[in-house]
Amino acid sequence: MNPAFIGLPGEGAAFGSSQLAQNDLPREIIWVRPYADVLDSEGLTRHLTSRGYGALLGEIDRAARISGAPFLNPDLTQDAARISWSHAFEVLTRMAALESALTVAKTELTESSDAQAFMRLKGERDALKRAIRTGTVWTASGSID
Repeated sequence: MNPAFIGLPGEGAAFGSSQLAQNDLPREIIWVRPYADVLDSEGLTRHLTSRGYGALLGEIDRAARISGAPFLNPDLTQDAARISWSHAFEVLTRMAALESALTVAKTELTESSDAQAFMRLKGERDALKRAIRTGTVWTASGSID
């Protein structure tokens, strides 16, 4: 992860009951921005690590490298990296929301309509996982909607 390029997520990113909201990383990043004179990569990493997010930052970095996340490219402009990072944040938030919705849907599998809704959610989650794994999530057609 290159925290120097962190921008706030797009308005479409919902924290809800996702795993991202449960660990409060997004709120911590948003909270620190107004209090930092300069929000550089090392400073943000130090701050987040001191607040207990070191392991999560490592997981995000590994996942970004595996999926070929373009914001890791050192040749990107800061604006392009911010846009790419925001897209990655939205993808991860969407994935966490789908996982949470699937957990709830599993407990409500009583009617055939519930089964259909569950299968639609599972299909959407699986498609997003494939797009992340193959790197197609980073292409122009790699929409998360």
